Amino acid sequence: MAAIPDDSGPSPFPTQEQCLQAISETAREDYEAVVLGDKTPSEQAANRGVYTSTVVTNVERGKGAVQQTISEHLAGESDPSSQYPVHVVPVGGRERDGSPTYLGRWTFDCRPVRKRVQSHLQGRVLNATAGKTRLTHPDGEIVTNDINPNIETDYTEDVVTLDQFFAPKSFGSVIFDPPFDSDEAAKVYEGWHASDYAAAREALAPLVKPGGILIEFGWNSHGIATAADGWSRDALYLFQRGPNRPDVFMAVDRKFQLTLSESLR
Repeated sequence: MAAIPDDSGPSPFPTQEQCLQAISETAREDYEAVVLGDKTPSEQAANRGVYTSTVVTNVERGKGAVQQTISEHLAGESDPSSQYPVHVVPVGGRERDGSPTYLGRWTFDCRPVRKRVQSHLQGRVLNATAGKTRLTHPDGEIVTNDINPNIETDYTEDVVTLDQFFAPKSFGSVIFDPPFDSDEAAKVYEGWHASDYAAAREALAPLVKPGGILIEFGWNSHGIATAADGWSRDALYLFQRGPNRPDVFMAVDRKFQLTLSESLR
């Protein structure tokens, strides 16, 4: 899944074969071995008798070709509402304090992620699964929630119950960054895992004002705009964590109308 869609079901993305065909023959060999296979760049380099840097370069070229194919495919959709920018963001380098930049357990510790999230915030903000890192937003209040009692937040509620604590249309922005690693969820969040996404979206959606946004993180491109009526997608980000680690997706979805169930509340 790292940087290429699979063919397991209906998808707005091109097929895996279409993506692979967009990569040059030389780069494709290294891309398949490292991204789709289980080899490290150094192992693949040893197999081919080339420098590791050559393999890494080919893998990055392959990722670029795949993402271009995805973007062109999405731009060619006949429904204008399905057309949105796809941003590929490599994660690397150094933080201002000299520590390495990486995307791990605390999502918002990662400067490239934090920067993109904060650029989309509007109005009053609910960070529904906040973790320990605090975001900044000069134009409005940020309300924090995390079910982990060891983290200092405004609320410590299960995300699927938050519609019981806030009035409908209370926020211009809601951030949903669940523990999408099932092992982490089992250890830290008492079994909360990806199967609860639908219940969480159902609780969070009414809290967003019409014209507001829901920012969601996960291992794939699905978000409330692909799961419910009344939403459109503003943007999709793919944060690349390395040649043999899966990308993290960030979907920015906008509410353009109330659903029937919300209008009856």
